[in-house]
Amino acid sequence: LDRLADRGEFERPLRIGGGERVVADKRLGRADQRYPLADEVPRRQLRPRRRIAGGHIGLHAAAATMPHHHDIANLEPHHAELDRRADLSKKADARRKWLAQIDTYRKEWDKFVAPGFSDDTTPINPQRAALEIDKALPENAILVSDIGVHHNWLLGFCKPRRPDSLIGSMGFGPMGFGVAGVMGAKFAAPDRPCVSVCGDGAFFMHANVLGTAVEYNLPVVWVVWNNYAYASIRGLQRGYLGGRELATDFHNPNTGERYNPDFAAMARSCGVEGVRVDRAGDLGEAIRKGIAANKPYLIDVDIAADINPVGAGVWELPGLGQSKAGIGTRYQPA
Repeated sequence: LDRLADRGEFERPLRIGGGERVVADKRLGRADQRYPLADEVPRRQLRPRRRIAGGHIGLHAAAATMPHHHDIANLEPHHAELDRRADLSKKADARRKWLAQIDTYRKEWDKFVAPGFSDDTTPINPQRAALEIDKALPENAILVSDIGVHHNWLLGFCKPRRPDSLIGSMGFGPMGFGVAGVMGAKFAAPDRPCVSVCGDGAFFMHANVLGTAVEYNLPVVWVVWNNYAYASIRGLQRGYLGGRELATDFHNPNTGERYNPDFAAMARSCGVEGVRVDRAGDLGEAIRKGIAANKPYLIDVDIAADINPVGAGVWELPGLGQSKAGIGTRYQPA
C-alpha cells in the first residue's frame, strides 16, 4: 500500500490507533476506506513466502486480506471519529464564511457612522458626545449610566476597558439609577474615578444627590446629558403617533424656547462645582478637570435632541406597527 501511495493510487496511510491504518482509495472515490496493513496484522495470520526476485524472505498478508469479524468491529470507532472530524471541518468552513460576512457588516456600519465623530455643531451631536466621554475617562474609571436615550448612545460608542467599568440598569429602566448609583460606586471603589452620565429628566427627579455628595464629601462627577426632553419616550411618540408628543418636550410656555433649570447654577448653590459645556471640543477637558478636582462636580452639557440613535433593529408596538431599521433591512423569515 505504501508503494501504491507513492504512485498516487492511494493516499498515504494515517495511523489512528488500535492496530489499523486508514487510507483513502482514490479509485473508488472514498475517503474512509480502511485496510489493515501487513505489519499490523496479528503474527499468527502471517505466513512466510520466498520472493522470486531478490532471493530474500519476506512476509505477506494474503491470509489477512479479509479481517476477522472482531477486527471489523474494532474499526467502528474509527469510522465514527472520521465522520466527526469531517463534520467539524464543515462547521469550521461555515463559521469562516459567516465571520467574513460579519466583517462586511462592520465596515458598512463604520462608514455609516463616521460623520458623527467629527460633527462640531451646537447643540452637541450625541454621538460625538459619547465619543468624547469615552476618550476622557481613565482606564480604571467607573461609568454609571442612567436610563434614557443617552444610554443607547453610550452602549453604541463607548468601549469599556474592563468588565466593571460600565454600569447600567437598562432591563428595569429605573430613571435615577445613575444619578445616585455613582455615589454607591464611589463608596465601593474609593480609589477609582466615578462618573455618572444622566439625562436632564432623571437628574431633575433626584437632584437631592447634590446635598448628599457634599455631606459625605464624595468626589463624583455628574455629566448631565441635557437635551431638554424625555427624549427616548418623545422619539417613540413622534415615530408612532404621526409626529405628535405629550409631556416629553420641555419648553417655556411664554416664549416656546426650550426650558430647563440651570443645572450648573443649581449645583453651585449646593456647594458642588458646576460648569456648562456647549461645544464638543470642550467636553473631554471638562470631564478630566472634574475628575482631577477630587470633589463633587457637575457638568451641564447641551446635547442635540433631534438626533436619534439608529441601528439594524426595529421597535414594534402592538397596534401601532413597526419602526424602520436605520441601516440595512429587517430580516424576514421565508
